[in-house]
Amino acid sequence: MQDALPVGTKIAGFVLDAPLGQGEFGITYRARSQDGAGDYAIKEYFPSDFARRAADGIVLPRDGKEAARNFEIGRKAFLDEAFILKDLPRQPGLVRVRGAFEKLGTAYCLMDYVAGDPLDVFARLRAQSGELPDERQLRKLIVTLSRALSAVHKAGFIHRDVKPSNIIMTASGAPVLIDFGAARRIGQGRGLGSMLSRKYGALEQFPGLPRNWTGGQPLVEGPWTDLFALSVVLYEWITQSVPPPADQRAEDQARSGSDPYVPVRQMLRRNRVETVYSDTLLALIDRGCALMPKDRPQTALDYCRPIERMAPLPGAPTVAPTPPPLPGTREEGTPLGRPRTVPNLKPDAPRSDRAKIVTMLLIILGIAIGATLFGLIPQEKF
Repeated sequence: MQDALPVGTKIAGFVLDAPLGQGEFGITYRARSQDGAGDYAIKEYFPSDFARRAADGIVLPRDGKEAARNFEIGRKAFLDEAFILKDLPRQPGLVRVRGAFEKLGTAYCLMDYVAGDPLDVFARLRAQSGELPDERQLRKLIVTLSRALSAVHKAGFIHRDVKPSNIIMTASGAPVLIDFGAARRIGQGRGLGSMLSRKYGALEQFPGLPRNWTGGQPLVEGPWTDLFALSVVLYEWITQSVPPPADQRAEDQARSGSDPYVPVRQMLRRNRVETVYSDTLLALIDRGCALMPKDRPQTALDYCRPIERMAPLPGAPTVAPTPPPLPGTREEGTPLGRPRTVPNLKPDAPRSDRAKIVTMLLIILGIAIGATLFGLIPQEKF
C-alpha cells in the first residue's frame, strides 16, 4: 500500500506493523503498544480522494479549497465520533474502540485488535474449495451483527460502512464488526458523499439524486441504512455476486419502471446452487435489500427477530432471544413515553420442575415420618 506509513513507525506510544487494509477514507494498521500492553488496530484518517502524504509522513489535503474543506470536515467528524463510540457498551460482535488522537496532520482511532480473516477473505477461501455458507453460519452472523448494530444505533450512531472487509471472522467463526471511520450521528445528514462503499451503499447515502429516482421523497439515513449493507453482504456471500449499486437500480427503475434487483433464490437458481436455505432467511435478505428505506426493516432488532424465532437447526446450539429492555429504558424504535410491560423475572428452574422437586421432598418426608412412627408403635410378635 503506497500511501501507508512504513512498518516500525512510532506514533503515540505504539509501533505500527504492516497495514491490515485500506479503504476509500482510511488505512488500518496492526500496532503494538511500546509498553508491552498488547496488540491493537489503529485506523488512520486518510481520505484518498482529497488527501496526500508528504515525504515526512504528514497527511495533507490535496490542492484546492474544496479538498481542504472536505478533509477538515471529515477529520473533525472522525475524531468526535471515535470519542463517543469508545463509550459503547461491550457487545459480542462489536470491536472495542479505545479512543482517538491527532498526529501527522490527521486523526487516528485506536481499537482492540481482532484476530481472524475479513469476511471477503474468509468466504473466498471457502468458495475455492466449493464450500458455501450453511444456514447455521448465516443465522449466527445475522443475530450477532444485528445485536451489535442495535447497540450502535441506540447510542445514536449508524456505522455507514458495513461490508465484508469490515467484518472479521474469528477462529471460532464468530463475526466482529470493525472500523467506525465512516460512522456518524443519526440525523446528521449525508455529509461527504464520497465516504461510502458504492457496492454496499444504500440509496439514501448517495447525494444529489434526481427526485424521480427517489419517488419524490427525501431520503434519510438511519438504522435501515446499515441493514441494507448487511443484507447485500449476505446476498454476496450466498450467491457470489452483488446486486447492482443502489443508485443504478434507482435510475433503471425511474427509466423502465422495473428494479433490476434479482431475488436471492432466483439468483441461486441461475447459479445452479443446490444448497437449501430457509424461506425466512432468504425473504429477510430480499427485504433488507429493498431499494427504498421504508420497505426495509426499520431497526436491527426487527431484522434479527425472524431468525431468532426460527426453530433451532438439528445439532445447533439454541440462539438466545434478544433480552428485553431494562425498566426505564426504551427499545430501539419505541417512542418515549409509550408504556411497556416489564416481564416477570424467571426463576432458576421452570415451574414444572420446581413442582416435581417439592413433590419428591414431601414423599421423602412422609416416608421418614412413617418410619419413625413405625419404630415407636409396639409390634405384635408372631
